[in-house]
Amino acid sequence: MEREQKDNTGVLFKNGKKTKESQPDWQGMSMIDGVEKWVSVWVNKSRDGNTVYMKMAYAEPMQRGSAIGNADLVTPASFAKKNPGWEPDHTPLDDEVPF
Repeated sequence: MEREQKDNTGVLFKNGKKTKESQPDWQGMSMIDGVEKWVSVWVNKSRDGNTVYMKMAYAEPMQRGSAIGNADLVTPASFAKKNPGWEPDHTPLDDEVPF
């Protein structure tokens, strides 16, 4: 049974497929103000080597391949294949700046 992600919470999983130092140590998903975000986390040491800290990056799910680095790129076609019935929104953007 799949659990529903509660707002302003997230989950992380150890990246068992890491092959390069630039790839995240941990990856996961979060829900921030009702919007799903991919989360990437790198475990680092300070320059003096005495402090361990974590660097985090958030990305839209459609940008997962570029944000995480070692995941398959999610395209509208691949997303539609995994989510039958989904259709991309072809509504034209309003280019007018409101200020």
